[in-house]
Amino acid sequence: MESRAFRKQVRVGFLGLGGIGSVHIQRLLKDERVHITALCDRDPKMVQEKVSLTGAAGFTSWKEMIDAELIDALYVCLPPFAHDGAEEYAAARGIHLFLEKPIALTLEKARVIVKAVQEGNVISQVGYHMRFGTAVNRFLSLMSAGRTGRLTLFDGYYRCNSLHAPWWRDADRSGGQIFEQVIHLYDLALLFMGQARQVTASAANLCHASTPGYSAEDTSSSLITFRDGGIASISASNCAVPGRWASGFTLVCERMVAEFTDHNRAVFTFTDEEPVRVMSIESDSDAKEAEDRAFIDAVTGAGEQLCPVTEGYRSLDLVSLVRTSAERGGLQMKPEENI
Repeated sequence: MESRAFRKQVRVGFLGLGGIGSVHIQRLLKDERVHITALCDRDPKMVQEKVSLTGAAGFTSWKEMIDAELIDALYVCLPPFAHDGAEEYAAARGIHLFLEKPIALTLEKARVIVKAVQEGNVISQVGYHMRFGTAVNRFLSLMSAGRTGRLTLFDGYYRCNSLHAPWWRDADRSGGQIFEQVIHLYDLALLFMGQARQVTASAANLCHASTPGYSAEDTSSSLITFRDGGIASISASNCAVPGRWASGFTLVCERMVAEFTDHNRAVFTFTDEEPVRVMSIESDSDAKEAEDRAFIDAVTGAGEQLCPVTEGYRSLDLVSLVRTSAERGGLQMKPEENI
């Protein structure tokens, strides 16, 4: 495999200029190493709006944008159903990839993307911003140092109440709430607990069955057993408080309990100390800015890849197993992973 050539300045392009694309653009405009040079969306008005903001070239065809040779790295900020070959095309031309989650709607498509990234020898990162939270990273440091002891239980929840975009409500285009939102928690469970072994899950559309076009689940719960014996319980609802997005989790470990109200805030209770010691983590750090900075660090050679495309595949694999269990109403075993 050829070694990578790193650049001090990175020309960045965007495919998909909706909500999350705009979030990344705003943050990258603050990074002096980044020049946003190309933008692509199927909506010409949105392209023009962002062109006016950034001064980049605008396109409505991703192939034309990539063929213009204006970019070193590409942010793919598309809904799950809309991945139609841009990642493979870009990777084959040596363009580094930042992929918003989930990286695809199906495992078959995700495997194609992973293979293209590996064969193209390009840097990749998946948009799991919760990994970059202050409290999450403090816990990972303690875990790496052996301070937590064995992780026994991950207990997470995600709750909101919104119709979201029409494509989001359509399970065939979004994969449902588990794929589109709760996957952040499933990703963290894998990050902390290791490889999943078996899954039992339930899901239903209980509050939106009469809403036109709403076929996604709005209620779900899963129980996951990991290969080292640890267990995770993850539940989600889109029937909760309107206008409020609430997500938290607790990690019960052999030597401590970590209660997270979000990725930046947690209370760590060290249960093996006498008297029991409590540590509070409070931060307003911008995790999305941190993940963008980490990607540019990797592309410029200033840092390592922290969440490559293979991690996106692992989380997609797990939520696919959760959905299969919910649909079939039974235990699903996780086969050995070959990615």
